[in-house]
Amino acid sequence: MYDPSMNSAMNGYRRAGGTPKESRIVFLDTARTKKVKEDTVVRVYDNDGSYTQGRILCLLEEYFTVCINEETLTGLIVFRHEWEHVEVISQIEDKPMFTIYGKADCPLCNKLKMVMEMVNQDYEYKVLGPDFTEEEFEALFPNKLSVPQVMLKDKYIGDCNGTIRYLKEHRVL
Repeated sequence: MYDPSMNSAMNGYRRAGGTPKESRIVFLDTARTKKVKEDTVVRVYDNDGSYTQGRILCLLEEYFTVCINEETLTGLIVFRHEWEHVEVISQIEDKPMFTIYGKADCPLCNKLKMVMEMVNQDYEYKVLGPDFTEEEFEALFPNKLSVPQVMLKDKYIGDCNGTIRYLKEHRVL
């Protein structure tokens, strides 16, 4: 018997009323024109020109999972080196998005990401090294020595505490 609260591809393998969905956005190409997040519908092309279409269920740093058949829970794993060849079918609306500049294993960065996820706020997380250099960081944030630092479009928001203060002032928290 079907129970809508059960885990299924229809609700992204999440229990109803469970933890909030991660709203992190990832760019699939170096030109930063193809952006996706969980539940985005994509088309993945094979070598012979055929394609598989489905929605993204799980979006991680090195791969994402596309649901092919929601009845049988069949999925396709798409690795990072294949991302340039993915076509985005359902576009993500362009609403203001926070960009968090951080580094790996940063407790304050993780705290801020958790806060963003709790309030269901879209954000892009950039990691020192793979996503930006120290020189780029210094150019964006003169006289700032710590991470995270946060931008909203082209506006500087602040560090972790400054960003939480901003969210409170704008009644997001």
